[in-house]
Amino acid sequence: MKKYLSVVIFLCLTFTVCAQIQIERSTEKVIISGQKYYMHTVKTGQTLYSISRAYNVRVSDIKAANPEINETLKPESVIKIPIFNEYDSGSEHIIYVVRPGDTLYSLCRKYGITLDDFYVINDDLKKNTPLKAGQKIKLPSAIVENQITDDCIDTTKYICHLVIKGETLYSLAKKYSVTNEEIFDANPSLDGNKLKVGMVLQIPKITSHTPSYHELFIDSLSKVNSKDIASLEDEYIDFDDEIAELKNYCDSALWYKNKKDFKVAILLPFDTEENMKDLYIQDKNNKKQTIGRLSKNMLSFYNGCLLALDNFSDPEIDLNINVYDIGRGNTILGNLITEGKLSECDIIIGPAFKSQVEFINDRLNDGEITFLLPFVSEDDILKKYSNNIMFTPNNITVKEEIANYISTLINPNIIIIQGTGGESIKAAVEYQKILKQYFTDENTVKIIKYDGKELSSLNSIVDKNLENIFISTIFDEASTTQILTNLFPLKDYDITFFGNENMLNYETIDPLYYSKVKFTYHSHSNINYKSSVTENFILIFRDNFLHEPDNYAFCGYDLMNEFIDLLLRHGKGFIDCLNKNFEYEGLSGKFNFVRNPAYGGHSYANKTIYLYSLQPDYSFKLIYPLND
Repeated sequence: MKKYLSVVIFLCLTFTVCAQIQIERSTEKVIISGQKYYMHTVKTGQTLYSISRAYNVRVSDIKAANPEINETLKPESVIKIPIFNEYDSGSEHIIYVVRPGDTLYSLCRKYGITLDDFYVINDDLKKNTPLKAGQKIKLPSAIVENQITDDCIDTTKYICHLVIKGETLYSLAKKYSVTNEEIFDANPSLDGNKLKVGMVLQIPKITSHTPSYHELFIDSLSKVNSKDIASLEDEYIDFDDEIAELKNYCDSALWYKNKKDFKVAILLPFDTEENMKDLYIQDKNNKKQTIGRLSKNMLSFYNGCLLALDNFSDPEIDLNINVYDIGRGNTILGNLITEGKLSECDIIIGPAFKSQVEFINDRLNDGEITFLLPFVSEDDILKKYSNNIMFTPNNITVKEEIANYISTLINPNIIIIQGTGGESIKAAVEYQKILKQYFTDENTVKIIKYDGKELSSLNSIVDKNLENIFISTIFDEASTTQILTNLFPLKDYDITFFGNENMLNYETIDPLYYSKVKFTYHSHSNINYKSSVTENFILIFRDNFLHEPDNYAFCGYDLMNEFIDLLLRHGKGFIDCLNKNFEYEGLSGKFNFVRNPAYGGHSYANKTIYLYSLQPDYSFKLIYPLND
């Protein structure tokens, strides 16, 4: 609760992701039961977290190796730090054992090598295949060793410079005619711009200059200056292609070469004012203090984002994250736009409501900003606006996937429950239209009406010899309770009820009712809780936020982990590097983004749907797609 309140009371949270303060690593090693450990002596002020960062291990790894320790470490106590790589100083490479949470991107950045270099060293690995925990890979021993010692590793390529008092990174770059970035590349253990007297730096002897876009433009222009001006128009397409090929910002080998500072805005309705009022009333009446469901979901999503950002700590970049509580309306959002706080963003995450998404797109969408939409699902947004990436599958996609699953059943009897409201009627008609593409017999797909009291003609529609599939287009608690009450007496019938995941939170429905009707719901999340990576995420989440991560937390982590990666790798124009069908897999399952021809330029919709069905033991089983 304290963690939540500390965030809720702020309107805007601004921070910069940067390198952590380094701790001097121990060189004393022991082997216990076949496992290698560093023996680290705790100093005053050191914490489990800071030590874990220094040794590049997880807090949970240290706790597992030292079950007797508490969160507060005692100065001068000695703890074991597990070593997860096999290192032979006489070899060109170390054999590194992939840890839970490691990604190819994070390891390449951590050890200062490019993606191409990695695949040259690991030529037995298939490109673009995610790394798995426990997998053994090769890394350059010279680079890894340089993170622990200050000795030069190759004097044929580098000048060894001993830092003296008064020297700065800028003065050294100027002295040796190199860039700050080239010094960072040669010294991956550098902590930001901080230089310590007596440390040894490797200064590249030969610099490699990456031409800017402007330089490429001028160079290409010089190639056509001698041509007749009348023929210049005919050369225009080839000229553009040549520049695009030269720039090639979609090449993963050019990580961080496009830009060094990035700005991201997160726009969420934390509902600060309403929650402060509710908390005051609860406290005044001596009741248990709780926050609203919207605020809880948004904070959980935000916490997931925070954990993902820890993967991108790097002294070479400034990743500025501005977090705003914009409420449910457009007033605060309008003020932020007027004040110019959003116009320079590379990525905007949110808002959470359709009206806000339309509001900000109408005012800021000039093709320069990418909008990541974790919560809205209306397809017309993508048709109207460019550069919008929608994570929640739209209603038509959901219906199509449910229909696809039902088509695999033998002789289903499909009954669509329609209410009196316009949205329910529209949804029922859409379901019927889609299902009739699979079932041509008119008697297979039927619509029955719910008037608020009971389902009409129920007994005459169900069939004891068939699997009766009920699809509800009504989602309020009172109606759902009454509908399940009507279905429950049909004890001799095989029934499957397709509803909404939120129905599981309804307090007026007996769990036995869900079981009787084989309650089935859809989700775009499929979390593998047996995965060691997932287990590690949960442990870290608990340590930081004192509660369990939910789907919103996993979504926030996956979104930030993937798209900040793309932003840093390819720059602001990363969306140009995505295919029409763009896929990736995160902790919460697979994402399949599709760019429909009807959508605005570079807008994508997530098409991945999972179906879960309640089992007799009250567990949920994934029934679609089966290959997941």
